[in-house]
Amino acid sequence: VIRLWELDGETLLALNRPALAALIGQTRLRDPKPALRRAVQQIVTGTSGELQTLLLIEFLTLCTDKEVAAMAEQIVQYDSYGMEESPFIQKWLAKGREEGQLTLLLRQLARRYGPLNAAMTAQVKALGATQMLDLADALLDFTGRDELAQWLARGAEQRN
Repeated sequence: VIRLWELDGETLLALNRPALAALIGQTRLRDPKPALRRAVQQIVTGTSGELQTLLLIEFLTLCTDKEVAAMAEQIVQYDSYGMEESPFIQKWLAKGREEGQLTLLLRQLARRYGPLNAAMTAQVKALGATQMLDLADALLDFTGRDELAQWLARGAEQRN
């Protein structure tokens, strides 16, 4: 059994193994910033593609101390290690934006028309990102709940 939290981070880095470098956040770090920078460098130079992305994500996830996590995130983002271009990160960011749009749209609709019934809520949840933006714009011009129902019905017809 290896207890990472008892292991010195520099000892782990001396092994020069990218997969182990991703675990650095779980070790004891005397001087975190250079150790984290070295860990990221080992991951970036020793791997590529999907493996590199996964190890960088693991690296960020396993930095559980708030201060160390902030340093790690800064190193990965601002030292141009390509995390923002990662397909995984882009997909997660897009999904997060879509969920945020949906939440905001449902709140706006509920505030304007009161609680929506289950069918209307399901119709709104079925909208794509562009359609949600279109509904948010149209909502500004609606004069009543009937117009919302008509808009959703037209959208459902177009999707089918």
